[in-house]
Amino acid sequence: MSSDRYSDRMAYDFSRFSTQSFERLIQALAAAAVGATIQIYGAGKDGAREATYTGRCAIGNKEWDGYVVFQAKYHQINESTAKNASWLISQIDQEMAKFSDPKRALKRPDYYVIASNVRLSGAAADRSGKGQGGIDKVYKHLQEWSKKLGIKGFVIWHLDTISTLLDVHPNVRTLFEFWVQPGDVLASILRNLAGPKHEDVLSRYLRNSLRQSREIKTRDIGQAIGRTVMLEEVFADLPIDEGTYEQVTVDFGSVRIGTQDLDEESDTSDVDDEMEFADDSPFDHPRILAQLMRRSADKFDPQSWQSLEDFDEHNCRRNAPLPNRIVLLGGPGQGKSTIGQFMAQLCRARLLRQMRLTQTPEINSAIAAILKCGATEGIFLDGPLRYPFHIELPRFADALSEAQKADISLSIVAYIAKQITKLSEVRIESDDLREWLRIIPTVIILDGLDEVPHSGNRAEV
Repeated sequence: MSSDRYSDRMAYDFSRFSTQSFERLIQALAAAAVGATIQIYGAGKDGAREATYTGRCAIGNKEWDGYVVFQAKYHQINESTAKNASWLISQIDQEMAKFSDPKRALKRPDYYVIASNVRLSGAAADRSGKGQGGIDKVYKHLQEWSKKLGIKGFVIWHLDTISTLLDVHPNVRTLFEFWVQPGDVLASILRNLAGPKHEDVLSRYLRNSLRQSREIKTRDIGQAIGRTVMLEEVFADLPIDEGTYEQVTVDFGSVRIGTQDLDEESDTSDVDDEMEFADDSPFDHPRILAQLMRRSADKFDPQSWQSLEDFDEHNCRRNAPLPNRIVLLGGPGQGKSTIGQFMAQLCRARLLRQMRLTQTPEINSAIAAILKCGATEGIFLDGPLRYPFHIELPRFADALSEAQKADISLSIVAYIAKQITKLSEVRIESDDLREWLRIIPTVIILDGLDEVPHSGNRAEV
């Protein structure tokens, strides 16, 4: 923090959140503040609240007894404190209008907590009323709404308040380390996670994977121009119709190659109205990898997509769609593997950028080129750092077949551990990897299922 007022506070980075993951952060802080009996609301239309609580509680220095509503508002644009205040006031107006709308018949809160990542000015107005800071402006606005709706009390959790709450609740901070910690802290976590024995294994595996995955497999191109062609030199993200971008499946049959307009009769009525498409893309239509990278900023645990009151046996079924499972469908040559390969490269480059002291000039050059390509394609690069594991399923199928012949069990985790061992030259056991997966946000890319023949061991894969 630049201000002396916050000089003793740990500095947090709120730029890696998505709307969903920020809501999860506020739900976790709310639960830490009032206790386990809080009602958490999952993905979907939240009815003007992320969480509710009924009973006695203490929010900061305020003692409340009644129905409390917690609401989160995430602002992706870093603006001045004055603009931040105006934006938050507009968001409050939208939420309060829901409570005042008789058609919605929402239960009005006795007490209200509005949480946002925006920084607000604490400046006090002079005697004439000029120079009023953002905190006072928002406070005054909420006072007016409170009188209209009969709200007894309210609290504003702005950026500095949330930072203080993270200091006070280290368990919550640990859950969101890869969202809020500065890059140098995350680099230290990754270096030390495996302990002294495996201190460099994670970064070494990243470096070797990034190096080996740069050259594209179509060697004829390199032969034609007389040099090796790198993936980031030829990668282009693919546009897709917004109306066909469903929660867990991207069908490459609907991918638009080129820049032609969408069919006018394209039906978008079935789109989940909670699915957000980036509004900061330089392209006319949503693009596949850009949306996958933006989705990766979400936090994936059961509470993230399913409210407790709606959780039932039906949703526990194995075939129920989950937001952390994405399927890309399409025919040969439509770009599925390339999307997966470059997503892994972007994740590796972002992680390695935080470990500058361990890089060679070759790796630094590769990192810069990959991230430049991602930025040029309008791909979201500000989410949490996710550790990528790219698995070529035909090779896994071969390894699984060999293991079965030897009467040896081979799980996907054991296979990944073997790949890490091979590329890092340090023996890694399945238990080591499971522990890392428990702590580190990851993305596992399973590539090439259609290349495993039905006559082979596709079912086992």
